[in-house]
Amino acid sequence: MSYNLCGDFMKKSIIFLVFFLIGCTNVEEVKYNSYIKKINEIKEYNEVVDYNLELFHFNHEGTLIYQVIIDEVSVNMENIEMIVTHNHSTTDMFPSIGIFDEKPNLKINNSPKGINLVGYIENYDQNNVTFKIMVKYNSITNYHTIESEQV
Repeated sequence: MSYNLCGDFMKKSIIFLVFFLIGCTNVEEVKYNSYIKKINEIKEYNEVVDYNLELFHFNHEGTLIYQVIIDEVSVNMENIEMIVTHNHSTTDMFPSIGIFDEKPNLKINNSPKGINLVGYIENYDQNNVTFKIMVKYNSITNYHTIESEQV
């Protein structure tokens, strides 16, 4: 009786890798969804003090395209997690950084100069949009809201 050790090892390795990847994805999705829930529950928002926060948007053939930029930091921001949400119905994920990918750092007078998140709202119906933004860094979490006029 002979055993194919290489084959058995490969099967076990592949099974482990699949479970590992599924586990990592679920942890990140749980974190993402908990942040979205928290953002939607927040009623009080922070004034920006440690960085410049800007929102740009325009309507292109019925799709609202928006861009949120953080730059000109006045403190070193490490391990940044950021999400931009809005009050329109969507099945798409909201733009984020530092949750499903590496957490960036922004240093005073250093590169990179800032963070740029871009998203869109399909079938935009010309109603006002409320954007909510969570910026988490250095164990500090800031929540911001920006009311957008009709675009």
